[in-house]
Amino acid sequence: MPAIDSSATVSAAAAVDLVELCLRYGLISDAELSALGADSVLQATPDQRIAESSYIALWDRLAQSKHAAGLGLRIGQTINPNAKGLLASWVSQTTTLGEALSVFIEHIALMNPSECWEVERHQDRCVLCFSLRHEEAYPNMAVERSMSAMLAWAKLLSGHEFPITKASFTFTKPSYIDAFYSVFGTDICFSSGQNSLEFDASLLDLPVMSGNHFLKSIIQEKAKSAWKAIGSGVSLTEQIQRQITSELDAGRGVSVMSLSDQLNISRQTLYRQLKQEGTSFQTMYDEARKQRALDQLKRNNISIQALSLELGFKDSSSFYKAFKRWYGISPKDYLESIL
Repeated sequence: MPAIDSSATVSAAAAVDLVELCLRYGLISDAELSALGADSVLQATPDQRIAESSYIALWDRLAQSKHAAGLGLRIGQTINPNAKGLLASWVSQTTTLGEALSVFIEHIALMNPSECWEVERHQDRCVLCFSLRHEEAYPNMAVERSMSAMLAWAKLLSGHEFPITKASFTFTKPSYIDAFYSVFGTDICFSSGQNSLEFDASLLDLPVMSGNHFLKSIIQEKAKSAWKAIGSGVSLTEQIQRQITSELDAGRGVSVMSLSDQLNISRQTLYRQLKQEGTSFQTMYDEARKQRALDQLKRNNISIQALSLELGFKDSSSFYKAFKRWYGISPKDYLESIL
């Protein structure tokens, strides 16, 4: 298994189901749980954390057991009231599924810093992509759990069936394919270039039934404090990359001021730390917009004006100049070249 940063941690709530199953199936002893620092998981507070290496070790125990087939899917489809960490509590108080998803993606480090979710918007549909920073360290069932849990939470929060039009997975087709059909529907692609869920974009407008503005403000304050503390173990570059991606996913522009406020640091500190890490806000923002511009032009029937606004340019002319600088060709000429 590749080396995992010894300081990396995940929410103890994420490990509750794993510990319960390992104990139920006799896959781990109390002494081994204690050695992993996971012996108190079942009595953990919402803000308690365990080492990511211990979390992966629990997954490995389950993956190697005779109960492994389809287990990740079953874990993901079961919402455990005893496994509700700060992030799940925060998401549960949002107003719409779109807001819930934005909060989840932007603050995923509260649950597991190795998880990465991105939303690709294609007019009337969305593609939600999932990856793990240490994917080679995790068994496939961990991916199955995350993907199926995302769908289960969407259904729980909205009270809607939330149909998936297509699901894709990077691993090969498993023997228990029927279990995938029952969760994701029949349009499933394995050995794909990415893990993703595709659905109608209008579903993100569905209201969250449990949403409460007052409770959200209380939980948000506590969650952001915890998120800031966790962020101290992640480079500022990585934090800002996540923020830029999240803002662009939501169709919002990004500024140094907004990032500084979200990260609770001054603009001067942001500039200085990024310089120490060998980059700058403008470089990162341009790189994110550069790649997204190409992706959108390749995949969407989107107007140049709409794309300009989506990427935070004040007008089409500014976008044309940037695109020509990036690729040495105008957006119009690029579109004609790929038709």
